[in-house]
Amino acid sequence: MSASGERPPIDTIVLLPGLDGTGELFASFVQALCGQPSVQIVRYPVNDTLGYQELEAIVRSQLPAGGRFALLGESFSGPIAISVAASPPPNLVACVLCCSFSRNPRPELARLRAALFAVSPSLAPTWLIAGILLGRHTAPSLRAALREVLGKVPARVIQARLREVLDIDVTQRFTRLSAGERRQVNSAGRRRRPAKAQSRDPA
Repeated sequence: MSASGERPPIDTIVLLPGLDGTGELFASFVQALCGQPSVQIVRYPVNDTLGYQELEAIVRSQLPAGGRFALLGESFSGPIAISVAASPPPNLVACVLCCSFSRNPRPELARLRAALFAVSPSLAPTWLIAGILLGRHTAPSLRAALREVLGKVPARVIQARLREVLDIDVTQRFTRLSAGERRQVNSAGRRRRPAKAQSRDPA
């Protein structure tokens, strides 16, 4: 219940993490919410090389059974959020994409697949990793936090998730959403790739 006595539009916001899968980079966002609404962070297995379908199954198994909730897919998790919204549980009332996409946002990297995975992500310089995943205009503190969380995930898991990004395309699922749902997703996702958009932003 809000301070005014009115019921909030949603009871819970479910956060789907970026490439690291730990959800630790949501810390400042969760703090800013001050508990309204309640927050649930889905965390992906650290040691398992799971694809988008397997991760979607994990997400669906952890969605709230009761109460209205919003689903936020950050970066890597955008395609999962879209897939859930395209075939939603009845208590899902909003889907938000944050710095995300519906298909490979960097198609030029698909041609460099072999070279891209020849080097462990842990050996790549921070400025390169941050530039790909966060964009050019990123606070040094966020770059450092990104490097820290990526260091907690095995390189093979990061590489497997990057391969998933290169091959993903859920634009048909995105277009199955109603016009109102697409507006809601688009207004919240600055970096996105709708059916005909050409996004150049990171995973």
